[in-house]
This record gives sequence, C-alpha cells and structure tokens, in this order.
Amino acid sequence: WADAPLLPGALRLVRHLAASGVAFAVATSTPRATFQAKMSEKEELRGLLAGRQGAVVVCGDEVVHGKPRPDVFLEAARQLGVAAADCLVLEDAPSGVQNNNNYETTDDGLLATYVRELPCLKPNRTNVDPAVVAAALSEAVTGIYAGWARVGARPEVHKTVLSIGWNPFFGNKEKTLEPWILAHFDKPFYGEQLSLVIVGYVRPEANFTSLEALVARIHLDGQVSREALELPPLSGFRGDPFLTEEQPAAAAGEGQGQGAHPAAGNTQL
Repeated sequence: WADAPLLPGALRLVRHLAASGVAFAVATSTPRATFQAKMSEKEELRGLLAGRQGAVVVCGDEVVHGKPRPDVFLEAARQLGVAAADCLVLEDAPSGVQNNNNYETTDDGLLATYVRELPCLKPNRTNVDPAVVAAALSEAVTGIYAGWARVGARPEVHKTVLSIGWNPFFGNKEKTLEPWILAHFDKPFYGEQLSLVIVGYVRPEANFTSLEALVARIHLDGQVSREALELPPLSGFRGDPFLTEEQPAAAAGEGQGQGAHPAAGNTQL
C-alpha cells in the first residue's frame, strides 16, 4: 500500500485545492489503520490530506454503512461544515459513483447532482515522462491536440486528446504532455510504453477561473477530437505503421519511445 503509485494528476489537484483555500476532505471506505499505512511513505500527500490545519478524513470503519452507501461523504460534509448539496465528489471507483447516483441525502438534496469524474484521475489519463517531452516536443506549440494512441503491446488503437504545455491552472514547473485516451481501461497502465501519433491542433492552451470550467472544457475537447478523428485525413492515421506494427521497447531511462513521422511530420512518442 505505502508504495502504490498515485493516479496521474491527483497530487497536483490536492496541492491546488490546499493553496487556493478550498475546503476539501477525504471520504474513504478504507479503515483508519489501513489509510494511515497507505499514507506512511507519502509525506507530502499525507500532510495535505491529513496533517494540515482543519483537515478532515473520514474512514469506512467510522460510519455505519460503507460504500456504496453515502455515509462517508455525508459525514465528511458535516465535519467540513458544508451542506452536502454544495459539495463536489471526485471518485476513482465505480462503487463511489454508484453511491452518489443511487442514494439521496436526508435533508441536504442529492449528492448525485454534484458528482463529476475528472479525466485526470481516471486510468485512461496519463502523464508522459518529462525527459521524453523535452527531447521530442521542446519546440512544439503549446495547446490541445488530437491524435491516435496505442498502449504497450495491446493491438487496439484509440482516439486521444492531449495537452502539450504548462497547464497554467495547476501551475506546472515544466512542460508536460498529458494524453487522455478516449477509451475505457479497467486499470492504470503505469510504466507501459505509449505509442502516440499527434495529427491535429484543437485549440491554444488556456487558464480557467474554476475547476468545473476546466473539467467542462476537457470534455468539450474530447468531443471535438472524437468527431475530428472520424474524418479524413485524420482518420487515416489510425492505421499508421507506427501504431499497428510492433515497436521496440524503450530503453531504461528513456521513458516512452520517440521518433518523427517522415510522411506527415508529426511527432510520435
């Protein structure tokens, strides 16, 4: 547990919430002792979630009913002093989403009305090794792009929308490449090679006044990319040999593989 990797974007989000003074809590089905074990080797995250002044952590063994009942969320809202109807629930497990879609609160309205799923916290959202970005995309124009992606040795080629830049909403210190693969994955694919063909420019990089505005724009970018990738010439790159043929594994220290597409001039990772 202590060595389990964090989902991409999770630590950045918690840093942002803490720095912005947004009230937030942890509501987990994990027992208190297990939660503490999970946090034992994650000093910064532990401090942000449980060590800061006013921190609220509600564990599964501290409420009557665990997930998929909403007890942990209601207790977290109570300890924060915030009405449940004014809370936004971010979940990484289907049981938590089911929880908020199926159960009413008593006097506080519907939690389901306020459930959102952030792509940056889901298994199909990933971060590419910064060293690869620096080597292959240091001169790339920042913004949102559409493309095609293949994960590891899986034969499937998926539509993807990706961000290249500094992610001003979260204040990145280095240029990043963050693909959101527009497909369902049952589990994260940490450490696997990502073959990526970037084929279209969607929009410039932008900042946002709220987290909800950012999430709404992410989903709109996904919709635009899905539709654009259905049309030629972008649709034709789905069969690009770089994606359909077996690629050599990246060497140690290289992260994902990289190269240039001779015909289209598109960067591939």
